Amino acid sequence: MTIEGIRFTGSPDYSYMDEDNSRRSYPIWRDGKQLDDLLVTQCLFVGDIDVLPLHVGVIANGYGLIIDHCVFSNCKNPVVFWKSEGQAGSGNAMRYCLVYGSYFSGVWTTNGTNGDTFEFHHNIIANSSTVWVREKGSTKQYKAFDCIFSDYTNLAGYGSGPLRGDNPTSSDFLTMERVTLSGDIQIERDQSKANYLQLKMGSFGSDLGAGLFKKISNRKYIYVMLKFQILCTLLSSFLLDAYVVTGRLVDHQYNPVSYFVVHVYKSNQQKEKLDRLRVDTVHHQNGEFKIGELNSGHYLLEIDVPDYTGYTVAIDIKDRNRSLPEIQLQPTR
Repeated sequence: MTIEGIRFTGSPDYSYMDEDNSRRSYPIWRDGKQLDDLLVTQCLFVGDIDVLPLHVGVIANGYGLIIDHCVFSNCKNPVVFWKSEGQAGSGNAMRYCLVYGSYFSGVWTTNGTNGDTFEFHHNIIANSSTVWVREKGSTKQYKAFDCIFSDYTNLAGYGSGPLRGDNPTSSDFLTMERVTLSGDIQIERDQSKANYLQLKMGSFGSDLGAGLFKKISNRKYIYVMLKFQILCTLLSSFLLDAYVVTGRLVDHQYNPVSYFVVHVYKSNQQKEKLDRLRVDTVHHQNGEFKIGELNSGHYLLEIDVPDYTGYTVAIDIKDRNRSLPEIQLQPTR
């Protein structure tokens, strides 16, 4: 079954049943836990927390739920891969989607979401609360590649109701390849533009192809601009040979560390400290850092945070930028 090209908005449809239960409406809901094959593609989901709240854009039991080229703007939960039972069916997927302003989760998986067949790539989740929420107690492992997670409060958390302060968790269940954990995501607010509520043309993240459109407009000047941008990127990477390392620091309770110092040292293959190249003092409310202008080679990053043990990470830069996994610090006392 395919649902394609529809705009969904939130609604004030909500009723309180008792202290443990409430009744809500969802734009797309599938009940059967053994059902398979549901494609949601090129749909726009728009909510407003005060006027037209959208609690969940897509929530489905069963198997084979594919979320493709969709945009979720100010939804509490864009998509929930819910329960399944019986023999295993088709894998679930979320790909080429833009999530902006979600105030609970960017994606929600449960114990019924098979990590071995779950496809998650070319997604952007920005200006959101928790990027990836799992069912409490879940031990499933997942992979994400070619994505951007930016301007979030927590990278990972558990949830079965309102997210409380003790729900953030480690992200060690998630293997990330070519995933960027920072960056300025710019949304087009001009209603006259074809890409309204999507990424501004040519802005950071546009190369991922996330959003409603599977093909770029055939207007010649757009092609010229995109080719020029790609050429500049190639020149920067291969001719100038300068790369960037990005990462994020959290404390032992997974709260962002807003102030720290990064010492950058030249190193060798034995990970020995050689010359100190620079010292960067970082002030960022989300704990993000960016070390630029690094050539190919071996480096050591020493991170100093008041009242926490020091942290050293070895980095080998060859022919691409590096995005480090989330770094959790431990207190000295």
